[in-house]
Formats: sequence, C-alpha cells, structure tokens
Amino acid sequence: MKVLVVGGGGREHALCAKLAQSPRVETVYCAPGNAGIFAVARCVPIGVMEFDRLASFAREEGIDLTVVGPDDPLAGGIVDVFEAAGLRVFGPRKNAAILEASKAFSKDLMKKYHIPTAAYEVFDDAQAALAYLGCMDGTQPGRPGVAHAGAGDGAHASARCLTTDAAGGALPDGGAGVNAPKLPIVLKADGLALGKGVLICQTPEEARQGVKAIMQDKEFGEAGNKLVVEEFLTGREVSVLAFVDGKTVRTMTSAQDHKRIGNGDTGPNTGGMGTFSPSPFYTPEIDAYCQKYIFQPTVDAMAKEGRPFTGIIFFGLILTQEPHDAMEMQGIASPTPRGGAEAGVVVPVAAAGRGGASPASDGAARHIRILPKVLEYNARFGDPETQVVLPRLQNDLVDVLEACIDGKLDSVELGFDRRSAVCVVLASGGYPGHYEKGFPISGLDNFGEGDCYVFHAGTAFDKDGRIVTNGGRVLGVTAMGDTLQEARQNAYAATQWIDFKGKYQRDDIGRSIDDA
Repeated sequence: MKVLVVGGGGREHALCAKLAQSPRVETVYCAPGNAGIFAVARCVPIGVMEFDRLASFAREEGIDLTVVGPDDPLAGGIVDVFEAAGLRVFGPRKNAAILEASKAFSKDLMKKYHIPTAAYEVFDDAQAALAYLGCMDGTQPGRPGVAHAGAGDGAHASARCLTTDAAGGALPDGGAGVNAPKLPIVLKADGLALGKGVLICQTPEEARQGVKAIMQDKEFGEAGNKLVVEEFLTGREVSVLAFVDGKTVRTMTSAQDHKRIGNGDTGPNTGGMGTFSPSPFYTPEIDAYCQKYIFQPTVDAMAKEGRPFTGIIFFGLILTQEPHDAMEMQGIASPTPRGGAEAGVVVPVAAAGRGGASPASDGAARHIRILPKVLEYNARFGDPETQVVLPRLQNDLVDVLEACIDGKLDSVELGFDRRSAVCVVLASGGYPGHYEKGFPISGLDNFGEGDCYVFHAGTAFDKDGRIVTNGGRVLGVTAMGDTLQEARQNAYAATQWIDFKGKYQRDDIGRSIDDA
C-alpha cells in the first residue's frame, strides 16, 4: 500500500520511519517533508494547509492511507476534506480536533464531565482579565455575574475568580465573593501556539505583562483572542499518548517532555527540548486511576458532545502530591473529589521519589496522595514524545491506525520494547527567539542501523545538496538502553557525533529519573 504523511518535522520523520518498517507498505510519501525524511520517504512539495492540493495528490497517486501529523491542519479540517473526497485518513475531524485547538473548550469539557484538572477562568477581553488579576493586589475586580458556560456552548464570563476545584466542582464561595487568584498563576493562549503560548507568572506585574503579550500584543497571533487563567499546579509531569477509535482507548507507553529552553527548567517554553520513555513515576496504580477517571471519560465526553474522536489523544498530566495522614490509612475517610473520582493514589513517601511531599513534623504523614490531573490535551502525536514512543512500539503501526479508522481498536493489544528511550533535541542558538538558518550539519553519517536514531525536525538541502539547519529545533537524537540511565548516557554520547554552528542543547534531559 501507499501511505502519505502530512508534515515536515521530527514527529513526521519518526512516523515515516515507523510506517516504512511495515511489510504492508510499498511507498511512504511525506508532504512537505525535510532533508532527513527524504531518506525514508518521497517528499512532496505541498504545504500542510493546502488541503485541496493534498487531497488531489492522494487521489491521483492512489494513496491508501494518509496520516496527519501537525495540529494546524487537523484544527483546520483536513480530515473532513479528505473524507469528503472518499479518501482514507487518520486523525480527528475538525469538530473533535477542538479538544486541542481551544483550551477554553477543553477546560469546560473537563469541568462538565468531572475530569480532574486545575481551577481556571476564561476571558475574551483583556481589560476584564486585568481587572480579575487585580485580585492579587488585594483590589476588587468587577464581577458581572455571568454564569460559567458548559462545554461546547462557547460562552464565558468576562471577569470571574477561580470558582472550580480540581475535579470541576464549585469552590465553597461559589463565585459569590472575591476569591483572589494565588501566585504563581498560569496564563494560556486559548488557541494553537506551537507549544509556546503558556506563561507562568510569579508576580502581579508579570501576570499583567502576560495578559498584554497574549491578548493585546498578539505575540501568539489569533491564539490569544481568548485567555485561560489557570491555577498553578506542582508535581511531576507525564505524557501519555493514546490511540482512539471514537469509543475505545489504547494507551501507549508513558513519556516525559522538557518544555523549557534552559537547564533546570528555566527560560521560556519551547516545542520540547527532549523527552524520555517510560516515566518511572507513572506506575500501574496511577495508570489504572487515569484509565478510569481521565482517559475513558474524555473519550466518552467527546462522544456525548457529538464530537466522536478518532485519532491520537495526547494526555498531558501532572501528578500532584500532598501528605496523607496515617490515620486515613486505618479507615478514616479522606475527602473525595467531586464527580466520583476517588481521592487519588496513596503510596509510601519513599515511593513518591525525592522532591515529593514531606512527612508532617509530628510524623503522622507516612504516605503521599498522588492525584493525577490534566494539564492539556493534544489531538495528535506529541513532538518530541513520538521520537521515544514509536521506536519502542512493537505493533505494525499501519494495523493500529486502520483499526482506529474502522472502529475496531478493541481487538488490538499494544506491545512495547522493554528497553527505555531518551531523546535530546539539538536546537539553533537563540531559539525560541531569533535564530539563523542555513548552517551545514556534520556527523549525520554516524547514524545507521542500531539503537541510536536521529530524527530531523528543521533541516533542508542547500543549493549544493548539503543538509543544513532550517528551523529552531533542528534534530532529535534518540537512543535506547536497558535502563533509562543507560539510554540517557547513550543519547548524550550520540549528540557529540553531530555539529553545526550555534548548536544548543539542554544538558539535563532525563535527570529526574535518578529520583525514581
């Protein structure tokens, strides 16, 4: 069969490489592709938003299956266009891709269906958002008294204080009084912003400047027409990608991304500077909780809203922690979040890893309650999570994708290599701000068969046929190992094989695994 992959980054390189391994696949095409994808697929010079041209190419070339990588074409309705043309395509329709395309929609969905997440407010007016954030200075914002909207109706109050708890229930004040937002606070552009539209503000002034940047200066474009103001949560972050066929969920192995540009998670957000898989902090007990209270409820909620989801749901999770009184372990009931979700997963303090909640000074707390909550949804394969998850997938990817399209995912059981994987991103100096392109890359010929891979994210051919830098994130170096520590060591050793002017990388990808 012939397969077309839409996109041209590291995620699409990993997809093309995996699809090319299928004995069912004769030829892989990629539009537009990049210099690295050229080695495993035929690159087609068509942009990801040129839906009619892509559909025409698929029809004329006899493409049997199209796989859409990036978020923008999914949010724009590429799947709807392909289906209308009678073409077989993997990905959510436009009305389901809104799960990622609008953070306001996804937060409202979680509130309505009691899926654990952070408390939040939504604003479509910058002045109203600024008035609300005035709470942090002890001032009283105007409260127009507009009720919070339910999922999918698109209406939001202009200025309210955080009035929903982690499971979507009303806080004690019920919104009647002023419930001042607490610092730090998280500001999120509502729409798609290449993973960069999230600001963590430590002071009232930073919050006000954040509102200005997102809503007034439009630093993230139209994505900032609405603003989500969210409670800041602490805990370990985990990514779980899942295949979905509209009703059934099959989760892949866990991963952990590193979004900030600098070591120690400092500096601005990026599209991702590295990742590892699996996360040692995502235990079977936590997985069971998430399956019951997050994963399946999300898919069921989308179906109930008339937006059945077929494709990949990326669950960005945070494992919040709090001390758990020893008396509760002896049968005294602890508070249960609204919506039926049990009070998280209780583990011994030592099992939470270093950096977790500490026992009480009187020695009462000997356990930690871990309550997973949703930070974000993506409606497609994550990048760079795909670069560590797909190399570990043992199934024929074509079989799984077709089972999703045909509504037969319940017949599929996923298998993963027991070994671990670590990916380190090599970026252009200056990213995620201004950076230069066009620098020759050396050392790529060191990668071949084996347990080290280099996935091209931002590369191109120059006029002399050399592979040169062509983006902020240039390459993702992935390595396998019997342990996470070994995979990390192998990945960093492999990054030394490659060089280009301005090469930048974080030196601490996966360092948290030493806490496990």
